[in-house]
Amino acid sequence: MLTRTLEKSKEKVGFYPGTISMDTALDRYCDSLPRRPYCSDDYVKHGLFRRDRESALHSSHIQLNGKRRAYICLDVDRPDAGTSWIDAGVPAPTILALNTENGHGHLFWELESPVSFPDCYGRGKAREKPQAYWKAVKRAYELRLQADTCYAGVISKNPTHGRWRVIAHDNAVYDLPELADYVDLTKINTFSDRASGPGELPDVIPEGYRDATVFDHARYRVYRKVHSCKSAEELFSVTYDIVMELNTRCSPPMSERQCRSIANGISKWCWARRAKSIDSKNRGIMGLPEIAADMEAETKKLEIRNRQRMSAEYTNALQRKRTEERVLECIRSFKFQGKRVSKAAVAREIGMQRAELSRRYAHLFQK
Repeated sequence: MLTRTLEKSKEKVGFYPGTISMDTALDRYCDSLPRRPYCSDDYVKHGLFRRDRESALHSSHIQLNGKRRAYICLDVDRPDAGTSWIDAGVPAPTILALNTENGHGHLFWELESPVSFPDCYGRGKAREKPQAYWKAVKRAYELRLQADTCYAGVISKNPTHGRWRVIAHDNAVYDLPELADYVDLTKINTFSDRASGPGELPDVIPEGYRDATVFDHARYRVYRKVHSCKSAEELFSVTYDIVMELNTRCSPPMSERQCRSIANGISKWCWARRAKSIDSKNRGIMGLPEIAADMEAETKKLEIRNRQRMSAEYTNALQRKRTEERVLECIRSFKFQGKRVSKAAVAREIGMQRAELSRRYAHLFQK
């Protein structure tokens, strides 16, 4: 086991990427990072920025996983994060990056064979079974160590930065089956145990469960309020009040910064989807007014059905008009080329059944 001091961590950053040795855990960590990772010293206040690898390694937080996920990383939100893996009875993490102020930290298990994932836009070929296996092992370790289940493992504490106390086990490299031997995967849902709802709100939310519990219960309450808010600022204010209310049940309470970060994430996501739902499909195209938030449930249901009927009629009329234009264009093309205009020939040209063409568009041939 190797404990990295502030000076040695800074020394490692200076060596990268010129003389990388694959002998230590931190060297392998640096080599596994994306070429231009996102990074920041305070992503809540200043956001994230993309930098080249060498520059990004000077930031306290950095993007860990890209398309190839070479680590399983957990966020343990407790003062005993450094020894939580011992109490849980799982193998030693390859790297631990611990907060010197409160003992919370990120635990990294290095994988011998990285798992490929598509990028955030769904691009790239990747096999689904290894992805599901990776997610299942990560989820099982989250439950075993009582880690933050909302942490996606994308932005992590940078173990080469002097802000953290770093412990590295240089020879701790695992394959997924080896990690899976220490946990039970039979009851793990790789999608989410929270997909059906947030569950019952406990009277006291203990440390280690605060982020996930507050996030889940806050977002479901915000879903019901998003359409009554007139601006993104108003939605953030409503969300922040809900998060702060839930925070009173946390023991100990989360910091104001943590609450603001949770509220910011929920409100931004909800506002983006709210705007998209209002402007999407035919309701936005037809210019219908927004359904009032205080409308009675039965009246609202009838209004939605009426709008769906109007939308279907609008779509059918639009499609019919476009087909008419294609038929007329084909007829004009035939006449220009001196070809005989017949329904059978036009139907073949535009890829339509002759019977359907005769039934719907026979009047166009009389022009």
